[in-house]
Amino acid sequence: MNKESKARTLSGLKDGTVSSISTEAITGKQLYETNSKVAEYFGGNASYKDGEWTDPTFTVNVLKEDGSTEQKKYKNVANALEDLSSSFTTVVENNLVQQESSETKDGNGRITIGAKTGGTEINLLNKESKERTLSGLKDGTISATSTEAITGKQLYETNSKVAEYFGGNASYKDGEWTDPTFTVNVLKEDGSTEQKKYKNVANALEGLSSSFTTVVENNLVQQESSETKDGNGRITIGAKTGGTEINLLNKDSKERTLSGLKDGTVSATSTEAITGKQLYETNSKVAQYFGGNASYKDGKWIDPTFTINVLKEDGSTEQKKYKNVADALDGLSGSFTTVVENNLVQQEASEDGNGRIMIGSKVGGTEINLLNKDSKVRTLSGLKDGTLSETSTEAITGKQLYSTNIKVAQYFGGNASYEDGKWIDPTFTINVLKEDGSTEQKKYKNVADALDGLSSSFTTVVENNLVQQEASEDGNGRIMIGSKVGGTEINLLNKDSKARTLSGLNDGMLSETSTEAVTGKQLYNTNTKVAQYFGGEAKYGPDGWTAPTFQIIQFDSDNKTGEQKYKKYNNVASAFDGVNKSMEDLNKRLNNIQGQAGNDGLAWNKDKGAYDASRKGEDGEITNSKLTGVADGEIKKGSSDAVTGGQLWETNQKVNDLENKFNKFENSGGQMTEGAVLYDQDEDGNKTNKITLVGGDASAPVVIDNIGDGKVEKHSKEAINGGQLYEKMEFILDESKKYTDEKIKNAVSEAKEYTDMKFDTLSYNLEGVKQEARQAAAIGLAVSNLRYEDAPGALSIAFSSGVWRSQSAIAFGAGYTSEDGNIRSNVSVTTAGGHWGIGAGISVRLK
Repeated sequence: MNKESKARTLSGLKDGTVSSISTEAITGKQLYETNSKVAEYFGGNASYKDGEWTDPTFTVNVLKEDGSTEQKKYKNVANALEDLSSSFTTVVENNLVQQESSETKDGNGRITIGAKTGGTEINLLNKESKERTLSGLKDGTISATSTEAITGKQLYETNSKVAEYFGGNASYKDGEWTDPTFTVNVLKEDGSTEQKKYKNVANALEGLSSSFTTVVENNLVQQESSETKDGNGRITIGAKTGGTEINLLNKDSKERTLSGLKDGTVSATSTEAITGKQLYETNSKVAQYFGGNASYKDGKWIDPTFTINVLKEDGSTEQKKYKNVADALDGLSGSFTTVVENNLVQQEASEDGNGRIMIGSKVGGTEINLLNKDSKVRTLSGLKDGTLSETSTEAITGKQLYSTNIKVAQYFGGNASYEDGKWIDPTFTINVLKEDGSTEQKKYKNVADALDGLSSSFTTVVENNLVQQEASEDGNGRIMIGSKVGGTEINLLNKDSKARTLSGLNDGMLSETSTEAVTGKQLYNTNTKVAQYFGGEAKYGPDGWTAPTFQIIQFDSDNKTGEQKYKKYNNVASAFDGVNKSMEDLNKRLNNIQGQAGNDGLAWNKDKGAYDASRKGEDGEITNSKLTGVADGEIKKGSSDAVTGGQLWETNQKVNDLENKFNKFENSGGQMTEGAVLYDQDEDGNKTNKITLVGGDASAPVVIDNIGDGKVEKHSKEAINGGQLYEKMEFILDESKKYTDEKIKNAVSEAKEYTDMKFDTLSYNLEGVKQEARQAAAIGLAVSNLRYEDAPGALSIAFSSGVWRSQSAIAFGAGYTSEDGNIRSNVSVTTAGGHWGIGAGISVRLK
């Protein structure tokens, strides 16, 4: 209360805790939210707005004596539930669609259609003889004897799986097929290859069985044979040649990036390349120790920023930022703050003396605690009714909460009330249907239990028809079968247990989630399209499936004549098995052939456990080699690029600059003289919050001596002395030197390890190049041994194989000589290592 005994509004409150033991004040916003949520839960257009309630209206369909229904409106829950519970009807009606009793009494018996009548067809056409979609189907059993309907999802999965097995970008989506495209490499006359595309498996296999590629390629970078035969031999660069330098410049004399390096060894004698990751970690760790948001990212340094509170002339503080440790400590040593204590409770100025009373308006904090010295709660009285809104932070009065509780009790009905701070529970009277069909009244103390009792009274109602049509404005709503009962099967057998035809179906949706029945037309289209994709004269017609026939050239490992043999297969899997068998037989004849290693490379030193760039000169002396022409590697976390000496030099320069700054700061000491400390005065002679120290020479700065050790901790505003600063600088400098020495040492070591790792990776990649070169040689041997008949009018076929250093290849070909013997044409196909190529040629005799 104010001095005139009038209530005040208590605003600026934080939302109070809402619990059974809470003693915190509740804001208008919280009560507003409570009332709004209660109104929302009531429904029936109930609302709470601007501190006023709008009563709910519950509209309930009540069954009349003639069987029709009428709508009645109620103003509270109790009356609505009372009339609703008395509106049960019992309807006995027989229907062609019925649900069988469940043996497990779970209400999930089968739904049967026409089980007690004759007939062989169930027609789903509507009154306009248009087809309907049959949805909600469970996936039917797929077997030779199944009579269950198939869903669109099942057919979609079949079509999608078939398309997936075909590959070649074949797909089935939204009921439409996308033809597959099988791509085969064909060898051109100039030695290059081009791709040919096929639209079915038969043609693709025919092209595949006659298609090979010839590749001849040598590379200066070779992988040595592995003693363990695991394919992990060293990759060497110039291992068999002299020289002391490996130059990576490209044809334009531009530098390259050497990536994929293993971290090199960082030591005084290491000759291994350093990775960008190693240098990045060194620079990042230095930046981390500086703090102040200093960082090293993407090869760039970001300077640290040290933020210091500096005392201004008006007594306030402002933040100043420094870019290095020396300047930051210099600013810190001359910075102090003056704290003026303010009263937490103050009244704002106003002409009539009725300004707002503010509590803690100038300080932080999120709670005002009213407990007394004995930790007992106090009553906060004299409050004005708080504003009730979504954003209100004003405290509410007991009167406001009382009004809310009274209104809520009124809406509940059932004699619910709120009086003298206590609730009287409502009583909801509900008619509950008993097992013998009669009803009895039961009473409930809350809405949830009342609704639960009401919902349990619908177990003996027989009115629901298993087949119903959903309401729609045009009368064409969906027809539902058993949508309101359990069960997992709809049985269409007639009274003689014979299957019926389900006709009049609309084409079902074909998707991953479709449960719609598919028509015979859809399945026919699917089977026809699958047969088309198989090729090989496969087809699907009224008499069923005609299997495809794939002719595959067979290679017998014991066949020395080169005569081509064909074998027929009736499915794709067997055809591919035939191809695999030929490859296995061919491989048996080619496994023992070996080739010669390629050019020299960077050697792996087993004793050192690393790639060794050293070379033996003509005099037999071993000298180290440089790795030059390396582009600056990317320096960031996770980088595996090699770093150059220039990059490491930049890092060392920055560390040296930092050390010089610390040394300079460390040696900048001085001596101060004694003297009095006087506050400066303003123009009127009044003392200010500023002091100026003057020594023997008024124009020279002074030194403050004999300062006690100040607290060096967060939020400390005490001055620190030179001894403290010297100790800190000694520690920082020692740690910096120690860290720099350690990190530079580690950087070199890690660079060497990284280089080893990356050359291991390079060795693995070059093994693939060497393998392809050997495959190319094997292909050349195979194709060069194809022989064709030269007799005029002759059509001949040929088969040959080639082996080069453990890599094998086979070749197939066909040749034709014109009737006059002047023109001869031939085509050949070759394969090695799973890759295919095709070649063709023609020769003309001019004289």
